[in-house]
Amino acid sequence: MATAATPAPATTAPQATGDVGSQPTSGTQSSVVPVASEDSAAGGTTQGEYVSVSAGYGHNCALKSDGAVVCWGYDEDGQATPPEGKFASVSAGRGHTCGMRTDGSVTCWGWDEYGQATPPEGKFASVSAGYGHNCALKSDGAVVCWGYDEDGQAMPPEGEFASVSAGNTHTCGVRADGSIVCWGDDGFVQASPPEGEFASVSAGGIDTCGVRKDGSVTCWGNSFFLYRPEGKFASVSAGRFHVCGLMKDGSVACGGDDSEGQATPP
Repeated sequence: MATAATPAPATTAPQATGDVGSQPTSGTQSSVVPVASEDSAAGGTTQGEYVSVSAGYGHNCALKSDGAVVCWGYDEDGQATPPEGKFASVSAGRGHTCGMRTDGSVTCWGWDEYGQATPPEGKFASVSAGYGHNCALKSDGAVVCWGYDEDGQAMPPEGEFASVSAGNTHTCGVRADGSIVCWGDDGFVQASPPEGEFASVSAGGIDTCGVRKDGSVTCWGNSFFLYRPEGKFASVSAGRFHVCGLMKDGSVACGGDDSEGQATPP
């Protein structure tokens, strides 16, 4: 994950220069996250009760137990300055963030060059922020996407879905029957899922990983850093060149590119 992001060029398409910020609902984990408060002692942090956290390109956002969203990190485009109000979930993208409010509406903030921070009206069950686009799942199972669409990543197929994950320039969703469908850029075969029944999917930078119904993880896409974790998993989250998963015993396992320590969990 890049530690310092710069705004994307105003006249060019989004480029994957670091780990993608997509954080699908399947990859958002419950945890207690220490976040520095304004009134904490210098250099200290204060513990607050959080129910989920989502890592973006250079910023992060967490959902508190009272429904408020707290963000920190790179904030050049306002992606780490969430609005007030109660949210049910939050997803951090490249230079923007989207959250689903408790009434089912979606609110986004931050970088909006491609309309990615201008969500459609309506009620949704979940939202996933990608690099320059977003996708949301409606209550009837239909998927709606908006934002950058050069590779068709914001043009979902028809049909009923159980979940959706927006990646760098591709998107994947788990259909109601457990099969996975992907659309968008397929230059590294990241949008060509294998057959079988899956419980969840995570679209990364140029790779994708899914948790099968038996708890095993299958990944496809970029073959250079492709990681095939073993064991039983509850969820998985794919980055650009690495992947991490929450195992059913509560431990975290990661693999792939570890040049910045991103595949070495604490």
